[in-house]
Amino acid sequence: MGYAQWSNGIVTELLYKVPSVTNIKRNGIWRFADKGYQLKLPEYFARSVKWGYPVMNMTTLEGKSVLQALSEESQEGKELRTHIISKGTTFYGSKTNKVNGVGEDEVAYVMENPHGDFLLPASHKFHQVSVLLDYSWLSNPNNCLTVENFYEVCEEEVIKYKRYWPTRCAEWQTLISNPAFGIQCDDTRIWEDPHPHPKKRGNIIESIITEVMWEEIFRKEHLVCDDANECDYRKGGMFITAKVSERSERALMKTRNLCKVCHY
Repeated sequence: MGYAQWSNGIVTELLYKVPSVTNIKRNGIWRFADKGYQLKLPEYFARSVKWGYPVMNMTTLEGKSVLQALSEESQEGKELRTHIISKGTTFYGSKTNKVNGVGEDEVAYVMENPHGDFLLPASHKFHQVSVLLDYSWLSNPNNCLTVENFYEVCEEEVIKYKRYWPTRCAEWQTLISNPAFGIQCDDTRIWEDPHPHPKKRGNIIESIITEVMWEEIFRKEHLVCDDANECDYRKGGMFITAKVSERSERALMKTRNLCKVCHY
């Protein structure tokens, strides 16, 4: 059931007509994870809906293979995670594809590269997983209506039918019903990009890995300071008063030891 929920949201969809455990009241048997994790769309499918690509789901077997590969501690597993982060956040310039001054034989860090090549060599243990992650979808206005429908159905369950468990329906509001704060998806654009805009499964997975790294390493370990005047510089991180090296800097070491997915 966990693999199915993560891959396509079918469990909560059948039980309560909502796509994510985030939309279930965190009581009783549904209080199964830390609040900060459970209420932030922990599933792959929920993230794809939030980004405006509700058709980018996986079958349960596909999701199971991806999750098992991502959790493997073998060298091949580390290579897969490193590959996902690298391809999802690196722009490669060329003579015919020069963007923001990045041209031939140049690379640059970007928040997302929807054209990244997530394929691993055919001989790699996780080549088939990388094939799943390299599938690309194009945004379109109909997808925005699908996302908005999740909101409308959830609200109907709560208001009309007085269901107890569904909650946080506003998670799926788009610009259609909430022009100020809804998911940036309408007839003309998806977030800041006009339709049709591509996105790959690998982009979703990369964003999940990156968020876990940020939450578990930097935020929870307090290695990033909100206020430079109230910062324990002895912990290192983004602010430090002592000279550091690649081998000793705490934030770097924590990142490597926890996930071993970063590329430098």
